[in-house]
Amino acid sequence: MTWTSFSGILRTTAIFVVLSSVFLMGCSGNAASPVNKAEFQPLSSDSSSFYYYVSENRVPLTLSLKWIAVKFASGDPSQQSAALKGSIADSLEQAEQFSRYGVTLLPVKEGITFEALVEGINLLRANTADFLQVNPVFQAGDTGMIVTDEFIVTFPPEMSMDEINAVNASYGVELGDPILGQENTFVLKATTATKMDTLSLANLYQESGVAVYAAPNFVRVK
Repeated sequence: MTWTSFSGILRTTAIFVVLSSVFLMGCSGNAASPVNKAEFQPLSSDSSSFYYYVSENRVPLTLSLKWIAVKFASGDPSQQSAALKGSIADSLEQAEQFSRYGVTLLPVKEGITFEALVEGINLLRANTADFLQVNPVFQAGDTGMIVTDEFIVTFPPEMSMDEINAVNASYGVELGDPILGQENTFVLKATTATKMDTLSLANLYQESGVAVYAAPNFVRVK
């Protein structure tokens, strides 16, 4: 199985967003408030949240019925196996490891339905003691698209680093490396401080107007 990191084509558009300090903290207008940190985020059963953005265009995502991607809380294989017992995942022996991202790609039981897959992912997400992340894998032709804990964001050119840091802190997001050659564009990282998955975070940044562009840093596998 081969894999590559996906960052998309980042383009700076002529969008100028006026951000007040209240808006930066996600408390006014249409900006979403930070997620309740005491809860986990369930997947929607009608696939309404399965999309991402390329510039301003919403691109639908197709759920794979063959794989899920998880980030275990423990590196002990015996604890990992115990955490998966009775779940939708098949044998841990067939897993693919992506050590750079701390992600394990797991096959799911053969013949699983869409509804059962969503329910199974939500059950695993509720087990926050054993899993730091549990995400679906999306299918594009013969390529799988794995959501990691990273997403790429282009902020408006007039935003200062203090404002960018305030936005990220309000959602429990860490600032990573800048994307060279792209103004105010960074790799951001979701943490356990928020229970939103990376796909939802990226869409939130884009739809709230905080970002000019935001999308998950997919890992593609074949």
